[in-house]
Amino acid sequence: AYSGTLSVVHAFGHGGSVRVVGMRVGERDDRDYAAFPVTALVLPAYTKVDLSAVAPRSGTSGFALVARVDNVLGARYEEIVHFRAPGAIGFIGVRFER
Repeated sequence: AYSGTLSVVHAFGHGGSVRVVGMRVGERDDRDYAAFPVTALVLPAYTKVDLSAVAPRSGTSGFALVARVDNVLGARYEEIVHFRAPGAIGFIGVRFER
């Protein structure tokens, strides 16, 4: 099995940034324990893209808005047989640093 990750970051004024991470995971061996007898199988390759951003709040020392979307393109894959990974998931929050 093979895998690779490419990460691209663009930083901008006062701690802001945008990051795109692409990950490719090749075919890999697994076992299906739901069947009897246990059967060997090969999980298919997949590509996943994640996006995140940090936007400092101007005029508020130490505060920043943070956002992340995992699996932006909604790749359908299983890291373990019979356990499908979720589609696109978004997170948003506030960060404070002193």
